[in-house]
Order: sequence, then structure tokens, then C-alpha cells
Amino acid sequence: MCASSPRARCWGACVLVLVALAAAGCGGPYSGSNRGGKLTGKVTIDGKPVSAGEVVVYGADGKHSAAGRVRTDGTYVVVEPPLGDCKVVVITSTFKDIPPPGAKKGPMDFTDPETGQWPIYVSTPARYEKAETSGLTVKVTSGEQAHDLPLTTNP
Repeated sequence: MCASSPRARCWGACVLVLVALAAAGCGGPYSGSNRGGKLTGKVTIDGKPVSAGEVVVYGADGKHSAAGRVRTDGTYVVVEPPLGDCKVVVITSTFKDIPPPGAKKGPMDFTDPETGQWPIYVSTPARYEKAETSGLTVKVTSGEQAHDLPLTTNP
């Protein structure tokens, strides 16, 4: 087929458009997503580690979020959180009814795959579970950064 044929020019144009889109990335550099970044830290309540839960980071645009599990020592990792000013919540209530170690019910195994430890529910105020009331914020930059989350039972 001749390179100057209409069909060849159409395919060539399509390839150029696809290459341009791939080079720009989905959503471009200002999409609010952190590509390859990581947010780490420790969750405590009145100075003691929270040993079960989830940390969720919400972007300012309300469209992007990322979550990470709270490990038994209180540490957490959120991979690829949204960039910029973010709200943070710590959800622990979902672990409230987990049976104690050795009393597994059904097929669920909540053992931490890295430590081999069973998560133990630690009560935290309900205000930390909603972005509107948690009062927890972080400015996420690209790359790796640490941000501890010291919770308190005081209002």
C-alpha cells in the first residue's frame, strides 16, 4: 500500500494521536493523582497506637482518593494519594466486631500478612471517620513523605 493513500494517512494520524495521548498521560499532569508517590505514618490515639483500621486520603477536588490499612503497630502506607491539600479520615469502626484471635468465624482471616499479628480494635471518636469532621489534613507532594496522625479522645 502506498504511504500517500488516504487510508494510510488516516492510520498515520490515528497513531500520532494515540502517541500524543500516551505521552500526556491520562488526565495530564494536573489530574490530582500522584503517580508513584507514597504517604506513610503512624496513627495514635492519646499517644497509643491504633492497631486496626484504614486511613483514607481525599483530594481537594473530591474526585480522587486513596486508602491504606493501619497495621497492628499503628503504621500505615497510602500508595498514590491525591496531590495537594487533602482531607484525611481514619476508619476503625469496621474492625469493631472482629472476633479475637483464635475465635475466627467463617472464612475471614484478618491476620496482618507482614507481621502475622491479629488486629485488635481500638476505639476512636466517630468524628475521625468523616472528611467533614475529622479535622485531619495533609498537603501531599509527589514522592514519599511521612505524616503521623495523632488522634485524641478530647473534643
